[in-house]
Amino acid sequence: MDSISHIKRQVEAYVGKNVTIRADRGRKRKSEYTGTLTGAYANVFTLSCILSGVEQNLTYSYNDILTGNVLFLKDKKGA
Repeated sequence: MDSISHIKRQVEAYVGKNVTIRADRGRKRKSEYTGTLTGAYANVFTLSCILSGVEQNLTYSYNDILTGNVLFLKDKKGA
């Protein structure tokens, strides 16, 4: 479980910043979301983004990162 706590600390460093994530939705479907990481809690983290003109909060667990279902993508601007 040490790797989960390491992932949690890394995610906490991005709270309040704009990030892009790629989420595996199953059956070879992947979605990419860009938004603000709004919170890192005990078991989950939340991303606030605009989907179809409506602000929505997406919630993922740290285990999603550990298993590779969610990936943080590098900023395309190089910053």
